Amino acid sequence: MAWTPEGLVGDPQQARDSLQLLSRFLEQVLPDGLPDLSNLALDPGQVYLLGFSQGAIMSLYLALTQPEKLAGVVAMSGRLSPEILAEAVEPERMKHLAILAVHGTADAVLPIAFGRQIRDYFAPLPLNFTYREYEMGHEVAPESLRDIQTWLQNRLDRRDSPMKA
Repeated sequence: MAWTPEGLVGDPQQARDSLQLLSRFLEQVLPDGLPDLSNLALDPGQVYLLGFSQGAIMSLYLALTQPEKLAGVVAMSGRLSPEILAEAVEPERMKHLAILAVHGTADAVLPIAFGRQIRDYFAPLPLNFTYREYEMGHEVAPESLRDIQTWLQNRLDRRDSPMKA
């Protein structure tokens, strides 16, 4: 991403290249990727990506384009670019996802409008979506971190419970 007189501009090819790296990494650590080391393989039903700023952008990009590789995403102070949205799969493929998006109301790097764009995009989709705003800038405040921890722990506890839905 770069700041221009027109505002924040992303590099779509660089984002695609990064997405391919992230996707290949997950393929390597998911069960089919480690045939000789299956005891080290991850359960895709328990893979959550957590990203801040550019990490949030990339985590959401993977969720939108390859949702089967994830159980969910925590997106902290991110944004959705038109290029990413243009590549999104049909919402039905995302129905198993849980997404938590958090954003600071005083964020001067990625203003709150970007967080609200994430909220407006995901809220109507058929998935488990939570959005929270905090009185903070482009940072991770203790309150947001506590909420993230609780949200993630609730999902992992539910996954481990014998009463799975």
